[in-house]
Amino acid sequence: MALTNTQKQKCYRENLKARGLYHAMKAKYAERMRIYRQSLTGQTKQDYDKRHAESQRTYRNKNKMSKNGFSTRQPFGKAMKKAKRALPKDLDRKTMVVRALAQAVGIVPQNDY
Repeated sequence: MALTNTQKQKCYRENLKARGLYHAMKAKYAERMRIYRQSLTGQTKQDYDKRHAESQRTYRNKNKMSKNGFSTRQPFGKAMKKAKRALPKDLDRKTMVVRALAQAVGIVPQNDY
């Protein structure tokens, strides 16, 4: 079966690493991109800057979302235990309270009921 472009690129990078040429290739690519960015003018520069800013924004947001607000697992477990203990025993009421909390925090969209 033929390799996809992604698989070919992965093999290419692995071969470069095996031969010790990977860092030289990265430096060459960085220089080529620096020259390309310097040569941009007018509308193409604005378009490039917009795309770059958007990609930076999405990367930063992705990293922010993956961070946990707790420093270790113990405070998280303690908070979960307190929250579970405070919930009603009835499953229907418990579900209603959790859903209302999720809507109040903004995790799920608001329902009018």
